[in-house]
Amino acid sequence: MNKLSSFIGIITLIVALLVVGCRKDKSQLACNPNTDPCPGSCDNDIDITALTFGYDPSFYGVHHVAPFYNPLNNDQFLFGTADYDLISGSLNIYNISSGTVTELWNSGTFSGGLVGQPNWTRTDWIVWGGSDLNIYKVRPDGSNLTQLTSTGGNRWPECDYDGNLIVFNNLSTIGSILMDINGTYIDTLFIEGDGTNSGWKESSWNSENEIAMANGSSPLYGIGYWDYDDSTQTSLLVQPSGGQDEMREVQWHPNNQDIYYSKWSNGIFKVNVTDKVEELVKVGCYRHYYPNISISNDGQQMLACKLVVDSITPAEELAISEYIVTMDINGCNETIIPIP
Repeated sequence: MNKLSSFIGIITLIVALLVVGCRKDKSQLACNPNTDPCPGSCDNDIDITALTFGYDPSFYGVHHVAPFYNPLNNDQFLFGTADYDLISGSLNIYNISSGTVTELWNSGTFSGGLVGQPNWTRTDWIVWGGSDLNIYKVRPDGSNLTQLTSTGGNRWPECDYDGNLIVFNNLSTIGSILMDINGTYIDTLFIEGDGTNSGWKESSWNSENEIAMANGSSPLYGIGYWDYDDSTQTSLLVQPSGGQDEMREVQWHPNNQDIYYSKWSNGIFKVNVTDKVEELVKVGCYRHYYPNISISNDGQQMLACKLVVDSITPAEELAISEYIVTMDINGCNETIIPIP
């Protein structure tokens, strides 16, 4: 009987320690990372109403932004570098296992810049929107740099699952332009955001030929998808515009059932195409949030650019930095990637 009591006591102590351990740092690790979310918290957020200029960021130093997984190799991803002290930038490939960086171009070799998130296709092209509002592509070894558009006003390209088509937003067109990987115009897709304007902001194309889209224009923000095969649009989520809830990056999960997206400074969310219920994945706030996300092709991991307010300057500007983190698909185990 004493042995049994001792055994029960030991088991009780272990369970208690596990519970305490899970509560101790729930923002980084849930008790069961396979099922339980761990969105984190923003206990020490910034009161921007107390600042003279509100949310007024001041960029300095080197920033790492816009990660995007190689769709055929989760050990590699694209990212952009912006050096605000030297006024330079680059597009790069990072190898996670070796910790090495391969530069595709820098501001000395290419003046088009990088706006938004680049795409890495299954046909081994890298496609992105330049700061001159044209669309470009290049091979992963830096060869065959090609300008695909020349009219300007083109931004936020997204490639189809097979890597043969590109859809992108055009500032003067109602809807979205569709072209092939060589830059040949095919059609205009009348993706209309919330139905009151043509302002979808980001998109993601899944293996079932559905294009998820985040509408980023006032007066409404929303998430929906366009079925490329039958030219129909489905709205999943429409919300009034509201500062921190502005829709940013959008990504299909490989299960083709969940769409993940970033809301400016309110964090990372997802919505299911069947129940249309929005769920919080990772908390964001004025002090830190996640402008860009990318999901691994096995659906287990997520990359994100994390923006952090390091300090508030005497002039009440927000001195910020940006770096790339990895986490489980439910927000657990957030870890900074040590890009040199």
